[in-house]
Amino acid sequence: MRLRRVVAVAALVLLAGCASMDRTQRSDGLRLATLHYAKALRWGDLPAALAMTRYPEGEKAPNDRVDLNDLTDLKVTHYDVGGLQPDPDLKKARAILELEYYFERNGRVHRLIQQQNWWYDDTTRRWYCACPFPKFKP
Repeated sequence: MRLRRVVAVAALVLLAGCASMDRTQRSDGLRLATLHYAKALRWGDLPAALAMTRYPEGEKAPNDRVDLNDLTDLKVTHYDVGGLQPDPDLKKARAILELEYYFERNGRVHRLIQQQNWWYDDTTRRWYCACPFPKFKP
C-alpha cells in the first residue's frame, strides 16, 4: 500500500514538472518567435517573416498580397519588440513591433509600429503572427 502511494506521489510530481516545463518552453518559444520575426525583417529575410505569418483555422486572413519584388531595396535599420503580453494559458499573446527602415531608392527613414497578435499552434508546436505583413511605405 505504501509503495502505491509513493508511486502515485512520484507520478503527480512528474506530471507537474512536465506541465511546468511545457509552459516554460512555450513561453521561451514565444519570446524567440517574436525576436526571430523581427530579425528576419531586419536582415532582409522577408520570406522567413512571411512564413511566420499565419492565422488560426477559422479566422479570416486579410486579402493583402505582399509582392516581395517591391521590397528589394528595403533596409530595416532598427527593431524593437516590446509589450509582450501572453495570455495566462499561453495560447495567445500580444506584442508591439517597432521598426525603423528606409528604401535605398530615396533614403528617407520611416518608423513603423505594429500591434501583433501571436497564437500557439498545438499541432506544429510553434508560435505564429496573426497580423498583416508590415506595410512599408517608400
